[in-house]
Parts: sequence; C-alpha cells; structure tokens
Amino acid sequence: MAVSKSANLSRAAQALDLTQGAVTQQMRHLERALGLQLIERSGHAMRLTPAGLEVAAACAAAARELEGIVETARLQRSLSIGRLRVGASPTCANHYLSPLLSEFIKRWPNVNIQVVGGTTPTIAEKVSNAELDCGLIEGPVMEGNIESLHIHEDVVIAVVSSRHPLGKASRRTVTELGAHRYLAREVGSATEALAHEMLGRAYGASPRLELSHLDSVRSAALAGLGYAILPRVTIETELERGLLVQLEIPARSRWITAIRRRSSKVPVVEAFWSVLPRSRQDAT
Repeated sequence: MAVSKSANLSRAAQALDLTQGAVTQQMRHLERALGLQLIERSGHAMRLTPAGLEVAAACAAAARELEGIVETARLQRSLSIGRLRVGASPTCANHYLSPLLSEFIKRWPNVNIQVVGGTTPTIAEKVSNAELDCGLIEGPVMEGNIESLHIHEDVVIAVVSSRHPLGKASRRTVTELGAHRYLAREVGSATEALAHEMLGRAYGASPRLELSHLDSVRSAALAGLGYAILPRVTIETELERGLLVQLEIPARSRWITAIRRRSSKVPVVEAFWSVLPRSRQDAT
C-alpha cells in the first residue's frame, strides 16, 4: 500500500521508517507468495503492474475491514453496541429479572437484549451450549462448565383457594390432600421437583391437573380447581386479599441463581454480572 501510494520505493521506505532494501525485499517476498509480478522497474523509476494495482486496491480494502474489526471490538468493550441473550425460568422472568435489566439498561442503554423463557434444565443447557449468554434459574444445574451465583432467596409454599374445601377446613395438613386435585407444573420444572419433596406421599395420591405455565397454575388455584405449590412472590397479593390461603405444609426456601459459562469473558456478560446482587453464600 505504501509503495502504491508513493510510486517510489525510497519514499515508501521513508513513510514506513524502513530501509529501501527492506522494502524491496518485502516486495519480492510478497510477489513470490502471490505468484505475481507487482512492480516493474526501469532504471531508477518503477511502476505498479496491472496485477499490482489490483492487489494494492484489495490490500486497502482489507485494511479498512481490519480497522472496522478493531473499532467494533472497541465498541463491544465499551458496550456502545452489543447484544445480551438472557434465559429465565418463569418465576425469574416475572419477578426477579426486570429490576436487574433496569439497572443494566441505565448503565448500557445501547445494548440489545433478548430474553428467552424456559424451564431450569432447558435454560442451563442453552447457556452451556452457548445458545444463551447467561440465565436466571430457580433450581440446581448439572452442567460442569456452568458458573453460578446465588442472588435471591425464594420461598415456595402450598396454597389453595379460600373457597375450596381445603381452604374452608379448620386444619389444612398434608394428610387431607389425597382426596383433592393437585395442580401440577410440567415435568422438568424446578418448582415441580420441589413440590415432590414438600408433599411426600400425597404427591402421587392426588388426582392431577397438569398445566404448562406458572400463571396457569395460579389461575387454576384461584378458581378453586385444587391445591398448588407456588413461589410466595408470585401470589403475595392474593394471600393478602384472602383469595388464597396457605396450607399447613412447611415452606421451602431455594436460591434464585444466575448462571453463565465458566469460559465466558464476553464484555456484555461481564457487565450483566456486575449488576447482580451478591448473597451471603459464595458462588459455586
């Protein structure tokens, strides 16, 4: 490019802060590598061959592309541009993710964000396979390349409509559950796995109504269709208004956990990690 611009080896050498001999040698190396004659010499004069002109133009275009790559990398590092792909299980998407994204957007308003819903195992698998950058989940992960950080403690309780026979009973213990319908989430849901532990034998004794979404379970419980295991954060209003009542089954706590690949050093993921609250329990 320097030789093309100056049309003179000596001036090209000065521009590059090299000796003329070094420039001449590099031109010969380039010609041998390409299998083309790039310059023609006539006495002290020189000019680019037609092939040399084409190669010089291609080099200039490549240099501009490289400058673009460097600029893109700089913008990515500063988060002037970028894209964050976050997976979230239902409880996380509805109640825990939005405040984090609000803080993230305040700091980096130009980053595009995509939120993908799914169960805890699905989100963990997609993060592990790099289909998502990070995730917010409510259950344990099995993938070995996942780094996790506990950010909130979530409480799960057993509830029923105040209009349901169980809601009207003086005692609402696990022994009375077998005669009533259980409102279940789909297999693979972190809440459903916890429900199995909370209900014990009653889990398989009750007739079931399986629903595919957390809001569907809440609506079915409000309609008096049966009893349910739900995160307290999703039904606080209904409990306060007396529309739902808590059964006499011990509540269970679990961690809302942020996850990412251990090898991920993408600036936009590091930025999202920086807005996460830290629990007292160490990350795993």
